[in-house]
Amino acid sequence: MVRRFTQASSEYIIFGLGSCNIDCDGITIATIAKKVTDGSWQTIITGQTSGALNRFQMQFTDVNTLFMGAANGDDSGSGGIAAALADGWCLYVVSKDTGTVQPRMHKFVYSTKTWTHATQGTAFTNGTAPGVGGSIKIGRNDEFGEYANADVAVVGVWDSFLTDAQVELLAQSIRNWSTLTPTGLWIFNQPDVTTTVKDYTGNGADQTARTGTTANDVVVPFSVRSISNNLRPSVFVPGIGR
Repeated sequence: MVRRFTQASSEYIIFGLGSCNIDCDGITIATIAKKVTDGSWQTIITGQTSGALNRFQMQFTDVNTLFMGAANGDDSGSGGIAAALADGWCLYVVSKDTGTVQPRMHKFVYSTKTWTHATQGTAFTNGTAPGVGGSIKIGRNDEFGEYANADVAVVGVWDSFLTDAQVELLAQSIRNWSTLTPTGLWIFNQPDVTTTVKDYTGNGADQTARTGTTANDVVVPFSVRSISNNLRPSVFVPGIGR
């Protein structure tokens, strides 16, 4: 089971900030997803202020590249690595070290088992955190109204810059996501959309609202049945995949 976000229906999920009140001074954002369409700006995740201004964010661009930003105009631009519908299920990762630097971008294509690692796009600053009253949105950013059109299995955020070797562990199992101690982790294995999505880290960035989306029963090309049993019982949900 994964979550389908449909652009035409303006679908997204809102979460509390939990421990994700962070800037881009050493950050990593990852998702396992499959695009449904190309050719438009699509938001995977953004941390937003109480005034709906974007802070840390991960998107697909209208020229089918991966995008990372700290704020509007303080971002990687459209020169990221390719992110195309034809690739099918992929692990996409963007990370930024401290200072005004280019982001490091990563893609693992499950069908071909091929990796792309590249320091790519425009250098940008650390930016600022969403702040008090901010939120996490998966599937939309309010500042520009750019919605995802994709199947999404999992999204994670780390308040640190993951190395290439650490990033490659994420392609192997969800257990590795937990082992690398994310700041926020959302796994879309719910049997229906009425089941609240929890932050698996236990840090409190849990679902607060939802507009649409569909629990899509598809086979994903990786095993995520086994989640570390040391996760807090209040957020433990059986794994997804078959």
